[in-house]
Amino acid sequence: MDMKKTLPPKTLEVSNQDRTAIDVRADFAWLSAVIDALMKAYFQTDAAAPDPATIAPPVLRPGGSRYADILHRHKVQRAERLLLVLALVPHLCPQLLDIFFHKNQNTDRGFTEFGGVKGVNHSGFIPTGETALFLLGAHDVEGRVRLAELFQPEHYLYHEGILRFQPPAPDEPLWSAPLHPEPNFLRHLLTGEEQKPDYSAIFPAKRITTLMRWS
Repeated sequence: MDMKKTLPPKTLEVSNQDRTAIDVRADFAWLSAVIDALMKAYFQTDAAAPDPATIAPPVLRPGGSRYADILHRHKVQRAERLLLVLALVPHLCPQLLDIFFHKNQNTDRGFTEFGGVKGVNHSGFIPTGETALFLLGAHDVEGRVRLAELFQPEHYLYHEGILRFQPPAPDEPLWSAPLHPEPNFLRHLLTGEEQKPDYSAIFPAKRITTLMRWS
């Protein structure tokens, strides 16, 4: 008997890290499609472009990856998911946001409604609350008022340590602050390490370790 024919084929085990990368990449493709459709609609360059609000995010099943588990654990809705993906892009796929460097020919500068800030070392586009509002279609006062709760400190995205949206600089517009993933959350997403508290003057604790055992 030929044992090679009777043995089942070898299967390559896919790590949670690999599955997370696959799921995050799927959401980046979704964000890219939303941006493309939105730009075509906003600048009226393609009348056949789909309505950005109708482009649904990919279905990610719980247990598939750390990223999918986070989405299901917090029951993340479309608007919140867009904020989360937008905040992750500069860290994992920064070129995706280069389209927002598009210059307004009437003013010879960037479009105010795109938001965004420049980093100290990062040459790419760092999204702000303004960027998120633009992607969510809040191009009017009513839309901004309706979505204001997405940026409140008590919202679970910030309360649970997922995103960071700090108050803007003094006398700056409310949504001009950058949108970032919390460092501990990003570390957990990428490596699986448990989130640790941010030790600071506000949380004056210190982590200690020992080689001794309980016995």
